[in-house]
Amino acid sequence: MATEEQTVANIYSSITNGISWGQRVTITNRVVSKLSFYLSRTGSPDGAVTFLIRAVDGDAILATKLLGNSIDISTTPAWYEVEFDTPVLINEEVYLLQVATGGEAGNLIQIYSSYPNDVKEDEYLVTRGGTGIYTNRPDYDSDYIYTYEALLAPTVTTQAVTAKKGTIATGNGNITDLGGTDVTQHGHCWVDEATYDGGNHPPTTADDKTEKGAAAETGAFTSSMTGLTKGTLYYVKAYATNSIDTSYGALVSFTTSNVYPSDTISRVSSIRHIYRPGFFRMQVGLGDLGFDIDVAESAVRSALDTTKEVVEPPAELPVTKPSATRAPAPPSPPAPAPSTTKPGTPSYMAGTPITPPPTVPAPPPVELTEYAKKILETPAAKALSARVAGLRQGVEAVVTPYAIEVLMQKEQEAKILTELQRVTKAASATGITSYARQVLLKRAVQLKIQLEQMYR
Repeated sequence: MATEEQTVANIYSSITNGISWGQRVTITNRVVSKLSFYLSRTGSPDGAVTFLIRAVDGDAILATKLLGNSIDISTTPAWYEVEFDTPVLINEEVYLLQVATGGEAGNLIQIYSSYPNDVKEDEYLVTRGGTGIYTNRPDYDSDYIYTYEALLAPTVTTQAVTAKKGTIATGNGNITDLGGTDVTQHGHCWVDEATYDGGNHPPTTADDKTEKGAAAETGAFTSSMTGLTKGTLYYVKAYATNSIDTSYGALVSFTTSNVYPSDTISRVSSIRHIYRPGFFRMQVGLGDLGFDIDVAESAVRSALDTTKEVVEPPAELPVTKPSATRAPAPPSPPAPAPSTTKPGTPSYMAGTPITPPPTVPAPPPVELTEYAKKILETPAAKALSARVAGLRQGVEAVVTPYAIEVLMQKEQEAKILTELQRVTKAASATGITSYARQVLLKRAVQLKIQLEQMYR
């Protein structure tokens, strides 16, 4: 707690019969809990003494407390203090007053003040008559002391931004001081590099922001910042607001990642090592279609590294060998001549096609059957064409033979699984002969073997 005071005294005056004396002061954002005046008595006054605070605007009583009987005041000047039952928040011009009831000539309460020294600038002594009329005495300063707790704007800090994934990021902050009153709103605000304009426009709550609501306690908090642009530099501040003001933490910058999976191919349910060294097998969700795909380990680790702005695609992936019943594939067509690259085309799509590294065998060419061509017209295949072999961008990306093979294998796998379920269910049915059950179980074994052979 702190105090505000005027303790210089060189004269005294008498108060009686409901007349109030005190000081006109301005109090800004302070919670006042105690009020003191320098008093003495002469004779044996009756009645009582009360300390109170009134608003200058409207004369409303903001706080009041009975000190006690006038006869209990000492004949020797001393400080007398009351503590209000409820501390009062004051942010205006007020009167600090003492009033005595009763008393007569020779039996009075005496109050003390300074004259003619202007001890407290922009303050002065006032009297209030029984009818509520005030008299200003600008050459006097009444003695007083009041105890208060100052209300301030909250204190908040900004921590580094985390989980930067394309169009979203997580802001981190910490409210370290409420400022004496509850926080009414808090969160993060941000601007991009262009808006920041070299520091001429730092982020405020007038810009893009999160709103986490009120906070009655200090502590750390996070915000989900959405609607960001991939590959863009942003500047962010944590903020907190109470009834006094809005405070901001330090400025923090971050750059959103260019690597962010689209809605079409965004769910990888599993990644595991397989028999082929240097490769992972991934269970991938492609729209409503799910399938296994073998991906170079280096490509997976690169794609999961969101600190890179652009991930170069891996070399062409190995293709599962076609079954023995498939017609032999025609020779590979000659490589296309270099063409002019469109502006904005990623570097890995410019010039001649990428050739596989010596350690990875090039896939044999696959002739597009009518069935495969139909598959390429499906939304899933079109989406795959933009994503296959890493993170290729643009709908003009070519579907690799491997992608076609994957889709065709998945279709075949679905047919085998459907038949396997039907055969298994039939074999477990009641009322069939032992011979029929043996035939069905034999077929089930054949189907399982076919599934195992598909990915050998």
